[in-house]
Amino acid sequence: FTSPQAARSSDEQAMSSSKKPLKAREARWIDRYNELVQFQKDHGHCRVPHGYTKNRKLAWWVMNQRAQFSHLKAGKKTWLTPERIQMLDDIGFVWYPHVKKANSNHKKKDGKESGSSDEEDAKPGAK
Repeated sequence: FTSPQAARSSDEQAMSSSKKPLKAREARWIDRYNELVQFQKDHGHCRVPHGYTKNRKLAWWVMNQRAQFSHLKAGKKTWLTPERIQMLDDIGFVWYPHVKKANSNHKKKDGKESGSSDEEDAKPGAK
């Protein structure tokens, strides 16, 4: 015979141990998010360079967020929640870093805008 308290205690232990990996993953996500917030404050943007030597984990994490976002848009399974997307949007996260226009966060640019191309913009002395 086990007391209700002992049964509850063992149930709580089983639940907490089964949720531990989930909590650890959530904690890691929040840690990296906070690192990105600091990066944004330091640099004025959220475009962490690929292979960023000062924080490779952050660079990998940013790349992973974009990959998960692409999976979501393709209808594939992802752990990127609407809440996380909103948190990233709120700090100016760039989902498609190779798209010039900042307000097209969730949409890829389709062709030229206002008569200029990326190649023209990249040339010294252009416009």
